Amino acid sequence: MNKKTILPIMLAAALLTGCATKAEPTDKEFTSPDSSTQVSTEMTSEVASSEETVAAVTDASEPIDVTSQEDINKYIEVETIAPIYETRKSTETATNFEGQWQQTNNHSSIGGDITISDQDKEKFSFKGEFYYFSHTGDAEGVAYFVSDNTAIYKDEEYDGYIFFHMNDGEMFVGCAGTAGMMGMAVSPNGEYTTGEVVHTNEGIMEETYTDNELKLIKELITEDEYKDVFEFSTDEGVVSLYDDKVLGDGAKCKYVDSFVPTMGGLGYELVLVEDGRAYILLHNYSEDIFYTNDTNWTSQELPEVSLE
Repeated sequence: MNKKTILPIMLAAALLTGCATKAEPTDKEFTSPDSSTQVSTEMTSEVASSEETVAAVTDASEPIDVTSQEDINKYIEVETIAPIYETRKSTETATNFEGQWQQTNNHSSIGGDITISDQDKEKFSFKGEFYYFSHTGDAEGVAYFVSDNTAIYKDEEYDGYIFFHMNDGEMFVGCAGTAGMMGMAVSPNGEYTTGEVVHTNEGIMEETYTDNELKLIKELITEDEYKDVFEFSTDEGVVSLYDDKVLGDGAKCKYVDSFVPTMGGLGYELVLVEDGRAYILLHNYSEDIFYTNDTNWTSQELPEVSLE
């Protein structure tokens, strides 16, 4: 077994900041009377069209209709949710939202838990904790009914909204604008259940590797590296599998790339060749470590694999 340690990589954290500034006044440009009239007419038409769209949404008996996670994206703009929030009302026939809700049909490292209580004919209280890998967030407050199966919370500090929509016993949650205290990339958006939770990456280890391949990997790297880097990155990170690929020497191989977002360089890349050769590059935060059982391989890098 060959073990080669690559020089440690210095990791730098970049702090991204943004600010809103008032636009500087600009010199007026000359416009002909005809062009001015045309612009005015177009603006009037756009405003009228916008008002008709809002009216169509707010006049609907069910202003929010979500049957899948993809539908949530229809309602993540403040301009869409704000007018619906203004239609909040009292209802004697509201769906029961109370309970302990967990996000489902999601990656196990991206999700949330929401507790809903104190429901009456106008509103309910909620408290939620959310996560995106190592980043976390939370939100709590009171959501008001806009229909029998939809309630909306408004964050008065940030003017953002969180909506709760019930469909066939499952709850869909979406956020428009900024609401709650969320870490980078953290969001409450998703499908929630009070029943059994399903994770989209469940069984990823068995789907990616055979028993013989896992045995070979265990023989090449240390026990701690297998558990803390390889196993953790596979189970909790993002795995990309490229099967039935070919090396430069014509041998068939499998290439796997795995990393854990927000974890600052934790993951691995590996090439498993049909003839038994194995090449593994572990990314253990600031250190990269290379392993191979190919005694003829002298490079500190993985062999080139065409991913096309």
